[in-house]
Amino acid sequence: MPALLRLAIEDNSVVRQLQQSAAQHHLSILAEAIEHLIGKLVG
Repeated sequence: MPALLRLAIEDNSVVRQLQQSAAQHHLSILAEAIEHLIGKLVG
C-alpha cells in the first residue's frame, strides 16, 4: 500500500511540476523538502 501511495503522489502532476520547477531553478532545498514531505506521507 505505501508503494502504491508513493506512486500516486509521484504521479500527481502538481507534485511533479513542483519538483521539475524546483530542479529547473536549482532550488535544491525546495526539491529536498518536497521529497521529504512525500517520504513523510508514505511513512
